[in-house]
Amino acid sequence: MTVEAVHVLRGEIPESIHRADVAVADDKGKIVAWLGYPAKITYMRSASKPIQAIPLVESGALDHFGLTDKELAIICASHSGEQEHLDTVQSILEKIGLKEDCLQCGTHPPLDSATRRQMIREDRAPTASGHNCSGKHAGFLALCVYRGYPTDGYLLPDHPVQQEVLGVIAEFTDMLPENIVLAVDGCGVPVYALPLWRMAMSFARLATGYNMSEQRAAACQRIINSMWAHPHMVGGRKRLCTELLSRFPGRVLAKVGAEAVYCMSLPELGLGVAIKMEDGAERGLAPTVIAVLEQLGVLSRTELDDLAKFSSPKVLNSRGQVVGRIKAVFELLKLSDWE
Repeated sequence: MTVEAVHVLRGEIPESIHRADVAVADDKGKIVAWLGYPAKITYMRSASKPIQAIPLVESGALDHFGLTDKELAIICASHSGEQEHLDTVQSILEKIGLKEDCLQCGTHPPLDSATRRQMIREDRAPTASGHNCSGKHAGFLALCVYRGYPTDGYLLPDHPVQQEVLGVIAEFTDMLPENIVLAVDGCGVPVYALPLWRMAMSFARLATGYNMSEQRAAACQRIINSMWAHPHMVGGRKRLCTELLSRFPGRVLAKVGAEAVYCMSLPELGLGVAIKMEDGAERGLAPTVIAVLEQLGVLSRTELDDLAKFSSPKVLNSRGQVVGRIKAVFELLKLSDWE
C-alpha cells in the first residue's frame, strides 16, 4: 500500500501530503529495501533513457558517427533546453546527416526558466531541439541511419529501432517483450509499464553488468561514464539529476522520469532504486530521493547538509518569508530487519 512519504509544512502543521512507493533491489531482483508497495506497476518514463541508449552504443553506431561522450550524455538526458543542450543535439544531427525537422518529439518551452525568459524577450519560438527528449530522439535517428532503417516513423512501437530497444528493456527486467504493456510517452515514443522492483533491478544491472556479454557491459559503462563526465547535459541548472551526478560520480547514477518517477544505480552497493510519487508531483520527489540515499548510507552527514535545498526545500510566501518547509517523513523497510 502506498504510504505517506513527504509532508509540506506551513509552520509545524502538515498542509499537504505526498505518498510514494520505493523499491531497492540488487541485480538479481532481490528486494532489499522498500516503502509502500515495491511491486507497484507504473510507467518508467524518461528514467529508462540510459537503457534505451544501449543499442546505439553496443551496435557501434556511436563510434561510427564519431559521437562524443558529451553527445551520448544528452542522448540519455531530459535536458532543460539551455543553448548548450540545443547545440549538442544539433551536433548529433549534423554528424548523422539529418536536419532538425527529422526530430518527431514535438516542441515545448525550455524547462530552464532563464532560457525561457530570454526566448520570450527575443520573441523566439521553441524548436524540436529544445524538447527535453530531443537527445534521445537524435540517438534513435542515429541508430536508424546506421542500421539502414527508415527514419520516418522511428517513434512507432513496430519500428525496428523501437523493437530493438524494447528487447533490451525486456532483458534488463527479465520480462518477455510481449508481456510489457506499452503506452505513448510525452514525446511520442513507446513507454514501458513495469513493477518498481524490476526498474530497480534494471538500474542495478546497468551498473554491475550482471549476466551481460563483454560488449554490452562495456556499452553500459560507457553510458554511465558519459553521464558522470557531463552531468549538465543530463539535466541542467538547478536540476537534481545534475547535482547528484556531478557531486557523486562513481557512487550515484540518477535519472528522473515524468510524473515523479526516479531511478538510481548505486554501484558501490550493487543496488538499484526506483521511486514513484503517487500524485506525480515533483515537489515531493527530491526530498524522497535524498532520504532514500541517506537511509541506505550512501551519503555522509556533510554531503546531506550540502543538499539541504533538495532534501528540505523552504516554503516561501509572496513576501519572500520562510513560512514552512518540505520534508520526508518515512523510514524504508529493510530486508535485514526481517531476516
